[in-house]
Amino acid sequence: MHGGVVAYVSFLLVLLVSFYLGARLQRRNRFATQTAKRETPMHSLHIYKPGLVPLAPQHASVAIVGCARDVAKFLPKMREVISRVRSLFGRSRVCIYENDSRDSTLSILQSWEKSGFSHVISERKTPGGRTGRLAHGRNILMRWALRAEDSPPSYVIVMDLDNVNTKLKKEAVKRCFTVTGNWGMLGANQTRRYYDLWALRTFDDWMPFDCWACAHAKGKQAQHYCVGSRFRSIAPTSPIIEVVSCFGGFALYKSEYMLGPHHPLYVGVGCEHVSFNRAIRLNGGAIAIAPFLLNS
Repeated sequence: MHGGVVAYVSFLLVLLVSFYLGARLQRRNRFATQTAKRETPMHSLHIYKPGLVPLAPQHASVAIVGCARDVAKFLPKMREVISRVRSLFGRSRVCIYENDSRDSTLSILQSWEKSGFSHVISERKTPGGRTGRLAHGRNILMRWALRAEDSPPSYVIVMDLDNVNTKLKKEAVKRCFTVTGNWGMLGANQTRRYYDLWALRTFDDWMPFDCWACAHAKGKQAQHYCVGSRFRSIAPTSPIIEVVSCFGGFALYKSEYMLGPHHPLYVGVGCEHVSFNRAIRLNGGAIAIAPFLLNS
């Protein structure tokens, strides 16, 4: 009799544990389903194949923009990188948004401006959290980039100005112009593993949701599921990867998809790049990771 009771209790415990684990898995999958707005790939990108050919950079204009705060130690190297990239284009303009730096970032950028290298927009006591401030700064930069002189630039480059872009090569950027089709943005890749999960949204199960919203909603035990398990290495020889959103520290945009009926805007709720890239897609431009575009 005693053995029967023990067996029955053991059975109940196994049943309860199974139910608990099943419920956790169901909640996890429901979170992924609810937070991931599954969108349809455009499947219109081709490398080295006939199709919609982008305007060659030597015949094009570009606006290069970036946000800077407390990055003084990286700026000499970033000036070299910017110089290499802009040399590809027939015409180029550079603008840096700076806010509330405590180091010599602003004075360095002001010296760049005096030399005619770039323009600087600086603000003090910028309100909001980090993402909100970045969204604010990027929107200011985008208005600056797209303002018409003779006409808007052919391309806009958005880049980080810290140590993310130290390994960016001129040849890799030039190769972007061999990608035909209606791409609206090509984002960078990294040598070891693709790091920018927060800006990433994919059509498959790689990253269909906001990784940090997932982690915060589910607690520390979900850190691996929501974030850690999502890191991947992308070989430089891999095909172009179309996504809903990406960044990776360097992004090349075609301005024609910024000027459509859906006005791209950086929104500081979640990652600011996601809202911007979705508007590019609504205007007909595909968003993609370019595996050969290595920046770190």
